[in-house]
This record gives sequence, structure tokens and C-alpha cells, in this order.
Amino acid sequence: MISLPSALDERLALILGDQYKEYLRRLEVPPRACLRVNTLKATAEEVKEIVENQGLTLESVPWCPTGFWISNREHRLGDSVAHFQGLFYLEDAASLLPPEALSPTSGEVVIDATAAPGGKSTHIAALMENGGALVANEVDPHRTRVLRFNLSRMGVLNAAVTTLDMSRLPDTGSIFDKVLLDAPCSCEGRIGEDPEALSLWKPVKVQRCSRLQVKLIENCFSLLAPGGTLVYSTCTMSPEENEGVVDHLLKTRESADIEEIEVSGRHAGGIPGWQSTTYDKRVTRCLRIYPHHYGTQGFFVARILKCR
Repeated sequence: MISLPSALDERLALILGDQYKEYLRRLEVPPRACLRVNTLKATAEEVKEIVENQGLTLESVPWCPTGFWISNREHRLGDSVAHFQGLFYLEDAASLLPPEALSPTSGEVVIDATAAPGGKSTHIAALMENGGALVANEVDPHRTRVLRFNLSRMGVLNAAVTTLDMSRLPDTGSIFDKVLLDAPCSCEGRIGEDPEALSLWKPVKVQRCSRLQVKLIENCFSLLAPGGTLVYSTCTMSPEENEGVVDHLLKTRESADIEEIEVSGRHAGGIPGWQSTTYDKRVTRCLRIYPHHYGTQGFFVARILKCR
């Protein structure tokens, strides 16, 4: 059994309540393998045929029409020609939630504020059908190499790559219809599959990430045109990095509101408060997916509207 630091063990037990034992059992099992069909280059039927020829089957992910769980985690699809050609993208099923919640269209101007390695940017481009304009931003210039490669491999034609530091408000004006902020976080949702995420976890890291996330969400909200949508997501379980960040935005920006995300099947709403802090009641409209729900990473997603 995975051994958790006592501080993390206590926190997760409080967050999950009577689901905590089920969660711990799930940590012993690796997350389910998943792919997303790249509709810029292939259809689901074409990808299914490729997968079936390797003796594998696919099962639909309920929150993404182009997402499929792969029957065997030990598959070698990543070594296939079809993968190199960009017919599909291998990623955790929970990471498909933010682009689907963003729901961009071909006539919009969109920015993925923290884009590398490109899974969500390429997903957004596919939803936009290579129309409109997409900014794929990554502050680390070294990580943009992988980002550019994946955009090219997946046939994305509507994207420009930038290296803006989103902790400082970019001088672009409020021009974006949609903004995705998949924020850097303490990665608590990945500790079952990523030993490094577990070894690097510390309470001080949670606080450090939360302070950065507050800056990022404020600036990303400022980039939105009136009537626009910001999707904020993390792969952590920490309320300080999730509901606490959204609560801060709601209390400092009168034009911000939260819209519920419709997902069928098992999931949880946002946590209404943490320790001695009570959050704005609207944070309960946020979405949490826990590893024991579907065998994915833990993920938090909020869809934030700019009302005016």
C-alpha cells in the first residue's frame, strides 16, 4: 500500500470523508489508459479499427465524445505510426474535462494560458475545427518545443505559440472569448501514478501554488471579453488550490459567476468550505473527479463566466 505523509493523509481523509478508504484502495491500481481521437485527422471508427488490429478494445469516456479508455494499460499504441501521425493523443481521461467544459467554437478567439505539452491545446483546436484563433501559451521556452511538435503532429493550423508570463497581466486587452487555465499545482490527484508528485508534496507547496494560482486566475479573467468563459482546472485535491482560488475571484470580481458543468455518472461538487474558511456558496457548482470514481487522476474543474 502507498504510504502517505501524515499531513497529506489527514487532509485527504477530511476532503473525502466516507469515500477515503475506497480512494486508498484505488491508489494501488494504475489509472486507466485513455486516448482522444484527433478529429482534425481521423474519425473514431478509423481509430477503433487501428486499435482493434492490435488486439485492444475501446470504451467511451462519458464526458468526452472523442475520448476512449483502452482495454489494456500495457498497450504499445504510443509506438505506432498512427500515434506519430497524430490520429490520436494519449492522455488521462480526466484531462479531457477542461476543454470539453470550455466548449470553444470555430468563430472564437481562445487562449490556453499554460499549454505545454499540448494535449488540451490540440483538443481545443479540434473542437474549433481549426477555425477561429487559438493562442497556445507556455512561459517556459524549453517546453514550447514539445508544444510546437504536438501542435504540428496533430495538424493544428489555427494556433500561435507564445511565451507570456501569465503571473503578470499581458498587454493584450480583454479580447478573448474563452480562456483555459490548467494551473500549475501540487499534483495531489496524481500521487497514485507519479512517485515524484508524492515525494515532492509538502504543505508549504500547497500554499505556494495557491498564491501563484490567485495571480494567474486574476490575470486570465482580465483577458476575457464581457460574456466570455474561463475554465480553471487543476490535478490536485487541495481546497486551497481549487475552491479557495475560485472563491477569491468571486469575492474580488463582481462580474464573475460560476456555471455548473453537466457530467453524467459519478462525480462530486465543489467543497463549500475548508478548515475555518467558508467559501462563496457558488463554488459548489464546480466539479471534482476523484481517482476512485473512474480510475483516472483526481481533477478539479470550474467554469467561470464574465457577466459584463
